Amino acid sequence: MVLSRRFGQVIATLSMVTCVGCGHPSSPAPVQPVQPAQETHPEPTARANSSAPPTAAEGEQLFQYKGCVSCHSVDGTPRVGPPLNGYLGRELSLADGTRVVGSEARLRASLDKPEPLKDYPVAMPVYGDQLDARTRQAITAYVASLP
Repeated sequence: MVLSRRFGQVIATLSMVTCVGCGHPSSPAPVQPVQPAQETHPEPTARANSSAPPTAAEGEQLFQYKGCVSCHSVDGTPRVGPPLNGYLGRELSLADGTRVVGSEARLRASLDKPEPLKDYPVAMPVYGDQLDARTRQAITAYVASLP
């Protein structure tokens, strides 16, 4: 008898927990889950107020943070966009067949008006005024440092 009463209490408790969890109308107010604290990763701006030129290390951080790495590899691995290692001085074929040479100026211009390269889809976003001059210079310094 004692065992069956205890069993009944356990079942009643479990039923109540289940109802609270599902928000059943006859149950007490649902328990609100505690949301974990979200990590925030501020944009790298370590040297934003510096008069020194941007470094390749600063550019590497921005390359990661801005998501460039999701389309462009730095080790020659094929991705949606062309690999950027060895970009400077490399002969490139545009989609229209024109041949150009990769340069810092061309790289910076690609952020505003990407030119489709042969064998790559037109997927590069137009950044326009979304990137300040220092960010452009830092990313360019990083790409220039790649072997």
